Amino acid sequence: MLRGSGHPEEAVGAAEEALRLFQACGGRYGEGEALNALADALGDLNEIEKELDARRLAADAFEQAGEPRAASTLGLLGLTLCEERRWAEAIEPLQRAVSLNAAWGKEEDSRLLLLPRGIALVKAGRCVEAIEPLTEAAKQLGEYATAGDTEAAVDEGEALLWLGHTYGMLGRAHERETGYARAALCFRALGDRDRKKTALACLQVARAATRTDGWRGWLAWLRLRLLPGAAHGDPARAQSLRLRTVFDRRIIVWVLLEAASLLIVHMLTVPDAPGWARLMSVSLVLLAQAGGKALARWTSRRQ
Repeated sequence: MLRGSGHPEEAVGAAEEALRLFQACGGRYGEGEALNALADALGDLNEIEKELDARRLAADAFEQAGEPRAASTLGLLGLTLCEERRWAEAIEPLQRAVSLNAAWGKEEDSRLLLLPRGIALVKAGRCVEAIEPLTEAAKQLGEYATAGDTEAAVDEGEALLWLGHTYGMLGRAHERETGYARAALCFRALGDRDRKKTALACLQVARAATRTDGWRGWLAWLRLRLLPGAAHGDPARAQSLRLRTVFDRRIIVWVLLEAASLLIVHMLTVPDAPGWARLMSVSLVLLAQAGGKALARWTSRRQ
C-alpha cells in the first residue's frame, strides 16, 4: 500500500519490520514474502544491489519452504539482471527458474523466461547453448500467438530474430536466413513496420552471404518448387529457399514507379515511337540496371 501511494522509503521500513517478525516466528514462507516486498520497494528507490540481494534471499526462503513461488522470484531476479545488462549473472537464476517450473509441472510459466535466458546466453558468448532456449521460446510463443496473444506474437518475432543472430555467429548461414525470414513474416503479420524493416535488413545481409539475394536465389527457389526431391541434399538450405518469397515488397513499388517514369520520359523524347518499342526500351533499361546491381553484389562479395 505504501509503494502504491508513492512512499517507497516507508515501504522499505514496513517490509524490514515484517521480515524481523517472520524471522522471530521461524516462518520461511513469510520471510520470502517480506523479502520480495522489500526488493520491490528497493527497486522503486533504484537501489539495485540491495534489491538483488533481497530477491536472492527471498528465492532461498521460498525454496527451503518448498514453495513454487521460488521459480517466479528467481525469474524476477534474472530479468532484473538482464535489465542491468549483467548477462552472465542472469543465466543461472533464469535456468533455475525454468528447472523449478518443470519440477513442479508448471512449464507454461517458463515461456516468458526462455527468451531472456537465450539472449543472456548469446550476450555471454555461449551461442551453442542459446539455440535450445531460443528455439523453444519461438515454439511456445508461437502457440500463444496463434491463440490471439499479441504480446506473445511480438516476443515470437524477437526470438526468431535472435535465432538468426545466433546462427550467424555459429556460421550456420542458411538457418540464419530462415530465422530472419520467419521473423519478418511475424512482424509483417503484426503490422510492426520498424521491427519488420530490421528483420528484412538482416535477411538481405544473410542472403548476400549465401548468394541467394539475386536471380540465383529465385532460380534455386524455382528448382525446389519443380523438383521437391532436391531438398534432401541440404535440408537447411531448402528451408531457407522455401522462404525466398519473403522480401521487401516496396521493391515492387519502386520498380513500377521507375518503369512509369522511364515510359513518360520516352514518350516525351520520342513521341512517334510505337508502343512495343517503348516497352522494349523500358525493359532494356531495367535489365541493364538489374545487371549493374548484380555486378555490384558480385564485386562486394569478392572484396
